[in-house]
Parts: sequence; C-alpha cells; structure tokens
Amino acid sequence: MESDLEGTKVIQNVYSDLVLDVQGQSKDGGARIWQYPSNKTKAQHFEISKYKEYYRIKACCSGLFLDVPGGSVKEDAVIQQWRWNGTFAQLWKIEPAGYDYYTITNVGSGLFLSIKEDSDKAKLAVVQQKDSGSYRHQWKIVLPTDI
Repeated sequence: MESDLEGTKVIQNVYSDLVLDVQGQSKDGGARIWQYPSNKTKAQHFEISKYKEYYRIKACCSGLFLDVPGGSVKEDAVIQQWRWNGTFAQLWKIEPAGYDYYTITNVGSGLFLSIKEDSDKAKLAVVQQKDSGSYRHQWKIVLPTDI
C-alpha cells in the first residue's frame, strides 16, 4: 500500500474536507501552508516520495518542501514550504489510521500534521500538534483527479 502514497497527490483533511494548499500559490520559501477548498490548482498538488525510510512532500507549484520552521518541536508551529535541506524538519512518517485515512507525523518533532482547530474555515493554518484523537490530525491522500 505504501507505493500508493507516492506520486502527485492531493492531501485532504478528514475533519474539514478541505485540502492542503500553498498560500497564494507562492513560489517563495517561508510561504505558509493552509487548508482551502479544492480548486484543482498546482498549489494543492504535492509530490510525495520516499526518502530513506520516511517521506518528503514537495509542493508542485513551487518545487519546495513541507517544512517545520527552524525544526521547531513546539505545538502549533505553522507549516511552511522551504528549499530542500534534508533535515528531519522536512521528513514525514505517513501511517494508516483506518478507513483509508492517514496520519502524517514530522520526524523531527514527533508531532502530527494538523489543522489548527476543529474548523472547516478556509485559510486556516496547517500546524503540528500532539495527537488529541481528533480527525483534524487525519488526512486522505488521493489522486488529483479523485477530488
């Protein structure tokens, strides 16, 4: 099943049904990642690839990678995109959570990729958080044509 995770994907939050999106389709390092309604743009397409035993997630609109700023281990650190540097801040564990859902955990912090709060509000920051059992920590990983 792991091979199904690799390739160009849309990553959709289970709680909100909104998808990961690069703010403003930015090509700049440091642009934040938020949730947004599906609009089928490259800002919502991510290339997932294996890197050693982990995954890296690259924004198709910029060629930059999902990154925890400064390798922070703090809860609610806002996820950004950044040039590849090979640190644990850019490496992720993707694990089944049942019902074709996944958790995505940062290797450096051990915290889950999550929306900041239980909300279906567009433009809500994507952050890292401890597991609270909420669906906001769970994601559907689908082909762009499936959303």
